Amino acid sequence: MRTLTILLSLLIAMSASAEDLGKRYADQAWDMWDRLEQCNEIEGDSWKKVIELFKEAATFGCKDVYNGIGYIYQHHASVLEADMPADYAALIEDYYNQAIANGSTQAIYNLATCYYYGDAGFEKNFNKALSLYRMGANQGNAFCLTQLGLLYKDRGMPSIDKYPEAAAFECFSKAYENKPENCPAICSLAECYEKGEGVARDESKAFALYLEGSEYNDYAAAKAGLFYEEGRVVEKDLHKAYEYYEKATENAFMEEWIMQHYHHVGYLLGKEETPYYIEVQSASPSVRE
Repeated sequence: MRTLTILLSLLIAMSASAEDLGKRYADQAWDMWDRLEQCNEIEGDSWKKVIELFKEAATFGCKDVYNGIGYIYQHHASVLEADMPADYAALIEDYYNQAIANGSTQAIYNLATCYYYGDAGFEKNFNKALSLYRMGANQGNAFCLTQLGLLYKDRGMPSIDKYPEAAAFECFSKAYENKPENCPAICSLAECYEKGEGVARDESKAFALYLEGSEYNDYAAAKAGLFYEEGRVVEKDLHKAYEYYEKATENAFMEEWIMQHYHHVGYLLGKEETPYYIEVQSASPSVRE
């Protein structure tokens, strides 16, 4: 009996050691991933090393790495091409499915985007993408909820007319409830309140959401600037408007109206010498009546 107890203790210790080792490999992989993202590294050998670390973690029982492996294969296929099988879409799907089987709702979203956009060797398949978005939304994934809401809002799916206008708002609202920090739906939810789409119009609520989102979303920062520039539900403040427009211009892929307002307000404040005239109402997405 004592021998059996000792053996069980050893097995438990070995299991715990394996789990710790798997976690260490996974942590190394995530740390390297972060460094590569920060320096915009595109070399295939670097990303192959991350994959190797993830795979080592998986051999020691760490199951939350499959989504990361699939994501790297999906988004860095061009630099990994020499090491990829002919049907690498099947490889990516296999890793995402393993992640989904282990409870990753983000893998559901990532696989859905493969089918929706035809990424990484996948053939576009709207029905598969929609089915996955709905699966992820039912499990509370904020990204799936956001994408599903956008499809409802833009009438981007067959027989969309049978869905009420509030369907999009409900998706955005649930996404915000499930992921209030860095919420992918925060601008869409704010616009629903701003325009009264699927919910009673409430510009104060919209402004509050844009302010909240401005910490991580350039478009939200620009919309907060617009509210300050126009004095909508807040005292007009060109200095504040300029501050938020400046934050928004950090993104090289900003919309044209943001740069227009940034320069326009900058000129009014004496920060720029050259006049920058714009038709504020037509150039901006203002919805004031």
